[in-house]
Amino acid sequence: HVYAGDAMYDLCVSLRGFYLKAGQFIGSRGDFVPEPICRRLCLLCDQVPPMSAEEAGAAIKRELGVQDLNSVFDHIDLEKPLGSASVS
Repeated sequence: HVYAGDAMYDLCVSLRGFYLKAGQFIGSRGDFVPEPICRRLCLLCDQVPPMSAEEAGAAIKRELGVQDLNSVFDHIDLEKPLGSASVS
């Protein structure tokens, strides 16, 4: 189960978005999922590696439908984010 937990964690981190949320949910289900998997997937709640500045910029541009972030924001610092969050 440790190997499966590691593989599932890596998959969720690489695919992000929905898969992070699904992994968080599965990790919270100790009544349903083996404990080693839960232990590993629980890390998705607060220990996810950050996206690179390039990935974050591309995602924001894609979601907002713009080519230049300066057309939407007066200032945005992708190198030093203040924090992060997800929307369920």
